Amino acid sequence: MYYFTSDAHFDDKKTLEYEFRPFRNPRQFDRYVIKTWNKQAKKGDIIFVVGDFVDCDGLGFDSWRKSLGYVKKIKADVVLIMGNNEDRVVKFYFDNDFNKFRDYCLERYGNFFRRYRFFPHTSADKFQKRRFQSLWAHSSCRWAI
Repeated sequence: MYYFTSDAHFDDKKTLEYEFRPFRNPRQFDRYVIKTWNKQAKKGDIIFVVGDFVDCDGLGFDSWRKSLGYVKKIKADVVLIMGNNEDRVVKFYFDNDFNKFRDYCLERYGNFFRRYRFFPHTSADKFQKRRFQSLWAHSSCRWAI
């Protein structure tokens, strides 16, 4: 079975407050989501995360490492389609080199990228030359009138 979700923003207090998520702290939210996913999605299923599995503001907080580690607690395979926060991780922690990020994920989290290949949106020009299509999960922005 295939499941689709986005914008978990694991281990991020700001998102809990900003989106009025009914949890006391990120730990409570993270545990609830993982428990719920494991009730629904079983081994052999695939959860497609359409961006922002992690949160990254580029200010030196590396909660994204902890968040990526959650993939080991999820029974189903997880496929990450890059969102703007993952893109920031690549930019600030991997010298804007997606291959370094992918290798890091493969080394530490195994199935996270093993079965599928996705490219961050910032590298579109580079990959267009090789006739690859860039895939970017979603766009987050605020509108003001």
